[in-house]
Amino acid sequence: MSKKVQIIPIPNGNSTKYFSYREAWGRINGAIARGFYLEAVTLEESIISDRLISYLCKTKVLVADEKTERKNFSQLIAKWKKQVPNPISDKYYDDLQTSLDNWRESRNKIVHGMVKSIPGKDHQDILDSVVPNLVNFSSAFLFC
Repeated sequence: MSKKVQIIPIPNGNSTKYFSYREAWGRINGAIARGFYLEAVTLEESIISDRLISYLCKTKVLVADEKTERKNFSQLIAKWKKQVPNPISDKYYDDLQTSLDNWRESRNKIVHGMVKSIPGKDHQDILDSVVPNLVNFSSAFLFC
């Protein structure tokens, strides 16, 4: 019995980017389904950063070179806010830039606060309380 081959049409443009995004979304969905929220949030940040870099290069705020790829998330958001100082709003967000920056801060608390705590203080369980909300926001952000 022969195996049926699935033909995937290659989109016009950057097909490598298309397939990397396709893989990332598959991993995000799988991670969320299995409760691996940190993996999902990390991949979502990577996609958001990539979109910000693309926009900032297209608008000539950044130069497309190796240094650009090393810009951290906070720097990219700050450059975006400077480029577009007025809030971007739609039916989902009153101020998309600020909402994304707040998401970044929550992401940092989760990633860096999973085990780090002040000696002698109770440690907050962030995985069950904060992470699912962070994943829900980033997924909504990416599809708005």
